[in-house]
Amino acid sequence: MYKDTTAQVRSPDGETGSFTILAGVLQGDALAPYLFIIALDYALRMATEGFEDLGFTLQERKSNRYPAEMITDTDFADDIALNSDNLEKAQKLLEQVESAASQVGLQINSTKTEFMMYNLL
Repeated sequence: MYKDTTAQVRSPDGETGSFTILAGVLQGDALAPYLFIIALDYALRMATEGFEDLGFTLQERKSNRYPAEMITDTDFADDIALNSDNLEKAQKLLEQVESAASQVGLQINSTKTEFMMYNLL
């Protein structure tokens, strides 16, 4: 869809030569938010698949029939909260998400990243 896309920059000094766009989505494109959400959802699924035990325990395991219920992330648009029971698991979960995100061309913005702990001694 975006194959062989080129652009030019227009400024008061004139226009630049055209250049090839190698990454990103077109600004104002109605499809752009959907493509972003699809890529982000895929990355989060790949990051947490098989690593559900890194998440926050909602319900302890009762038996084989009633396994523990865990939550690894809560998301809205481009805001993500990673949830974990302890610092070591949280770090591993963050590394998993960072790796999966990079595989689909996304990066975590460390300047906008926050870390919070509750009820930890």
